[in-house]
Amino acid sequence: MEEKRKRLGIVTYGMLGGGIEVFILNLGVYFQKREFDVTIITTEIPGAWFHWIEKYGLKELHIEGLGYHSPAQHVRKVASALYDGQFDVLILNHARFAQAGLGMGKTSPVVIPVVNSTNEFFAQMSAYKSDLCESVVAVSPAVAQIAYRSGIKCPVEVILNGVAWPEMDVQVISRNYEQRELKLLYAGRVRDEQKGVFLLPEIIKRLVANDVKLTLDIVGDGPDLIELQKRFKEYNLEDHIKYWGNVEVAVLHKIMRADHVLLFPSYYEGLPLMPMEASLCGCVSVASFLEGITDDMITDGQNGFLVKCGDIGEFCRCIELLYNDRGLLRKVSDEALNYATNNFTLDIMGQQYYDLITRAINNQRVVDKSNNINDERIIPFISGSPIESVEFYNRQWVQGFEQDCFITKKFNCKKVAIYGTLRNGLYFLFDLRNTGAEVMTFIDSNKELHGKSLNGISINGLRWLDDNYDTIDAVLISIESQEDEKVKEELIKKYARTGLAIYTWKELLNASQADL
Repeated sequence: MEEKRKRLGIVTYGMLGGGIEVFILNLGVYFQKREFDVTIITTEIPGAWFHWIEKYGLKELHIEGLGYHSPAQHVRKVASALYDGQFDVLILNHARFAQAGLGMGKTSPVVIPVVNSTNEFFAQMSAYKSDLCESVVAVSPAVAQIAYRSGIKCPVEVILNGVAWPEMDVQVISRNYEQRELKLLYAGRVRDEQKGVFLLPEIIKRLVANDVKLTLDIVGDGPDLIELQKRFKEYNLEDHIKYWGNVEVAVLHKIMRADHVLLFPSYYEGLPLMPMEASLCGCVSVASFLEGITDDMITDGQNGFLVKCGDIGEFCRCIELLYNDRGLLRKVSDEALNYATNNFTLDIMGQQYYDLITRAINNQRVVDKSNNINDERIIPFISGSPIESVEFYNRQWVQGFEQDCFITKKFNCKKVAIYGTLRNGLYFLFDLRNTGAEVMTFIDSNKELHGKSLNGISINGLRWLDDNYDTIDAVLISIESQEDEKVKEELIKKYARTGLAIYTWKELLNASQADL
């Protein structure tokens, strides 16, 4: 009798577009080839890359409900979708609602959370109910050290990330090492708090001032894209920059095959994929030195260059060195390709996950599910934030839902637009549905989302506000990061004469009727 295919769910909060999403898609493809039935699952929002799941030949599932009911109710819905017998194995990627729902279902599949970041918040997320997990995977030695400190109650395994080998038709594309113009690349989420993208205008400005002939390709999207474009414009550098937005992986590899240098100025990471992918395409990484992370994939001066975090001068020095010595550029490029081929391929990573899952299935424990449904820790857990400065506000908001306290209760506006499509945008939606206001649209800077919908409400860009500001009373800014105040300033400046009210979620949380 033919053995039944194991059912694997790879879970994340949303397919936004970036390294974790590439990891999820690649891992799904690998396991499908190993005779698993693979589903990619989102628990909060579908995200701009959700449609890529089908393109990769994988099944997709978005667990709807956040925004229609409270966060605590959503935990129970996610638990029912994941832990009632639908899957044999679940790999969780920073999926708080799935983690919170552990032990609430009718069955006990193998559960393996993955920690993809050195931000301690994500290790603490994986520690929650980790006694119900078979293992936790850390993607680098540095991440493993943080995981150990977080109180995880199951074994921690280190599995380095790997990336898919570029398609053959892409590999034949060769870069011109001798052309005068140096072709630089930034690829990834456009978010300064983690990725350091606001260093890019400063680096390019200094290089151009030093008479370095260059272009910079920017591949990706994110909450800081508009501000980044603004900064390049203020320095009159637009002629040097090309914005690609989110692209298919094959297109990214094609760009990497043509460009000379990847700029990677991150402040923190887990084990980033972009330097690996760049190396497999012979594109030399100039990256922030992150101990136990980037120094695990780059040996300074041999297969790339490592720079002190935030050191603009050092980034420029390394780039100018490569600009002036094309023989060195070619040598480091070749070494990067050789090292990545032997250490960071998808097959190497996939086999380690396969072995881990096989051991877990063969030695699966009987899980005690008592006291998990009414766990008093759930509300503080699901309202946590990787951004310390907003965690207090998040917890106030989510705890208020459980007491029928809504931040828009004293809100007099009847028709609104919500700026932002992440979790807090859905919290606004739930809040407003309980206080009578109508949400006319979501606003998001990511062009890939325009024309799509979230919980049945359209997603548009800022142009929608230009055309429809007189049909709404207010814009509610749901951005979780510190950028919410900058967005508010820009919107007030633009719509100052229209009478349009503009509030951040933190303002409304603390507001009285007089404030509004």
